[in-house]
Amino acid sequence: MRVINGGFQNANESFHAVLWNLAPKYRYATGIVIDLCAAMAVLCYNDGSQAIIRFITDITGGGGGYYTRVAMRRLDESCVYAEHKKKTKRTKETFDSLHIIDDDTLDDSFVSGAY
Repeated sequence: MRVINGGFQNANESFHAVLWNLAPKYRYATGIVIDLCAAMAVLCYNDGSQAIIRFITDITGGGGGYYTRVAMRRLDESCVYAEHKKKTKRTKETFDSLHIIDDDTLDDSFVSGAY
């Protein structure tokens, strides 16, 4: 699957990374926990971290709370910022690589004082 900016990404691997961050493979988890983590991973992967607030509200029967909303918003903003930094760095590296002059490609037919 080709994504924006000329990169490649396997969507399945990306989703699994989100899932296994919530329920690591090295820890035992019941099927219910894996199901909950899978639901949360789908929400995060598709709609961002703020989508979890509805999920928390349904489970707890109450609102997520002020700090929960702040934390989820900050998570989304940090993901966007990290992606922006990565894109900017990649663009700069590409631009710099296009402007490198290799000394081997220069014409050595005239060198001052050689004749």
